[in-house]
Amino acid sequence: MAEDSREANVFRLAAMVVRSRFPGESARLMHASERYFATHPNDRLDSVAVVRQGWVVSLPRLRDMLSQQLSGH
Repeated sequence: MAEDSREANVFRLAAMVVRSRFPGESARLMHASERYFATHPNDRLDSVAVVRQGWVVSLPRLRDMLSQQLSGH
């Protein structure tokens, strides 16, 4: 489970960017964020706001980094 709003929003965004290549991992990331948002629904941000906050520098960079880690490289 995500510990705070930042983690929950980053997990949610990460789930979206790896969904096509890693559907199982994406589902687990989404579930971790949804558990947080179930008790803090007003903390959910859209993807643009997560990037604006500086929590994710670049979506392609996030996708590439996660893809490398999830594929075991």
